[in-house]
Amino acid sequence: MSYKRGGATLNISIGKRKRTRTPITTKSTTNPCGNVPKETPSILCGDIKLTTTRDVSSPSKSSACCPKPIPKTDDDDEFKNDVSLELPSDIIIAIRSLKQNYSAATYNDSDQHSDHITFVLRTMVNFTLSTFSNDSKANQIASAMASTGFDVELKRLCSSGELRLIQLQGLNGEEDEAIFEMQDYWKVVSNVRMQQTVSSSDQRVIDLFLQCVKKFPQTFVLEQELLKEMARENRKSTSDKYVIQKEDAWINCLISQQLLLPRRLNTSISQSARECRSYWFTLPKLGYCASLIKEGRRRMINKLKRAAYKEVKRSSLEVSARGGMSGPFHVRDLLARGVAKVNNTANGQFIKLQREEY
Repeated sequence: MSYKRGGATLNISIGKRKRTRTPITTKSTTNPCGNVPKETPSILCGDIKLTTTRDVSSPSKSSACCPKPIPKTDDDDEFKNDVSLELPSDIIIAIRSLKQNYSAATYNDSDQHSDHITFVLRTMVNFTLSTFSNDSKANQIASAMASTGFDVELKRLCSSGELRLIQLQGLNGEEDEAIFEMQDYWKVVSNVRMQQTVSSSDQRVIDLFLQCVKKFPQTFVLEQELLKEMARENRKSTSDKYVIQKEDAWINCLISQQLLLPRRLNTSISQSARECRSYWFTLPKLGYCASLIKEGRRRMINKLKRAAYKEVKRSSLEVSARGGMSGPFHVRDLLARGVAKVNNTANGQFIKLQREEY
């Protein structure tokens, strides 16, 4: 006897009753897809045999067994293109965040130009990326590892021409390095080139300097290497932009326009090293910006010295900054160099003096 209902067929055969039970056996059938065998269960219980088979004609079963391929859309290509785009570096994001929070120094190359270019210090960016909530040993190790990764990433950005490092003269030492975005650095040099006091031959020398400055990521450059690159770019230039001046006059032109600064070496360096003259990369009136930073540091430290317990509320300290750059810049500068630390209280953040420099 067979009974069909829905997509399954039930076959019932009745015979003599047997008291023994037979285990479940399987009977292989062919899968509607063609290659994969499908097991159909058969149940023997006494004298009743139950067998269930699937109806191949059911559209839902066949579609589940053989799913149709999903067509490719244009959104997949757009997603792949979006993934291939490089995200901005953490250093670039930190620099722009400091600029938006008024924690950057202001540089104005000339009184005639109203646009103010800002820069940050290297220690401030490193401190922003490697700040931890407590001073545990694990966090100190993590901070050291983050500092190493910061140096590697900063070197890569300078080599790719996205940032420019400039040594600030007149401050504590090598740790006082200004970080300019390359577009801001180019803007300053272009303003120097467009001055009326610059001759046409000096303008061509400055153009050669701009074409090869990206190849030197350090804060200084050797005279031989710079002249070699500028001479190579000069040979590639057209006749109207070709520089006729001698190569010895190129360095004097860049020094007179305050784009290079002679580098003084220690007497302990060997004679062969001293013969290779080198120059700092600099900008006009950058020394005046360094003097403002130094004056602001001195005023901040003196104010913390005179305060009770040598600590002042951070908001009042930032507002009352005088004689230098903006208040948030000087506060972050003190924190980045370890001169002061932050104490979080219920009344807000307080800046406490740790060590004295002036």
